[in-house]
Amino acid sequence: SDLGRRNGRLHAGLQYLGFGALAGADALGNPTGDFTANELVAYTGLATQLGRFTVGMTVTLAYATLAQTSSVGLGADVGARYDWVDGRTVIGLSLRNVGSQLSSYGLNGTTYSMPTTLELGLPQRLKYAPLRYHITLSDLHSWSQSAESDPAQQASFGEKLARRLTVALELLPSQSVVIALAYQHGRRVELRSRDQGFGLAGFSLGFGLRLKRVHVDYAWSGYHAAWGANQVGVSFLLPRRTS
Repeated sequence: SDLGRRNGRLHAGLQYLGFGALAGADALGNPTGDFTANELVAYTGLATQLGRFTVGMTVTLAYATLAQTSSVGLGADVGARYDWVDGRTVIGLSLRNVGSQLSSYGLNGTTYSMPTTLELGLPQRLKYAPLRYHITLSDLHSWSQSAESDPAQQASFGEKLARRLTVALELLPSQSVVIALAYQHGRRVELRSRDQGFGLAGFSLGFGLRLKRVHVDYAWSGYHAAWGANQVGVSFLLPRRTS
């Protein structure tokens, strides 16, 4: 909802992730029956524009179930962006997932912090082509970590950089349609399968449809050589407040 230039823009939404039926087993591998896992996130936030800068904050409340147990978490995202005078280039910095569990899955009551990440992003639209590229660096706050799936190995500076890098390319055939392709090297390396290789792990593709008051998005992300996740999003733009 647009509250006007002075007060900023308010947004809110829900996100749901269902993992379907999962096969359960005990420590010896004996089947114990199927179980389900689901996650639901409710969020709200406010962003305001200060000249060429835009700053904002989002608060999230997460509820997750795993078999017969459940957990609740509270977190926040804060960020800022600067729009270049050319109107095609943006640079943004965000601190995401600042928070922790309020209740634990386990019986011992141990709670854990959310996976906080500091991200730097640079999207730019080309001047003479309907294309926009995105370069994002994640986990900048933990640069000293090797980001290796095998802690015994020491990653070089180049490998650390590559594992924190996400590159994406968007095709903009019209003002209403977006087609996107992205690659995340860290996900591809860390989620590779010894038996099935890399597959499409680390790759994502999707498209978006921008109507006057409704935005519809679909994305497929590869997390494993034999498995990927489908995501569907629908956003509604409320009328601008006039008073």
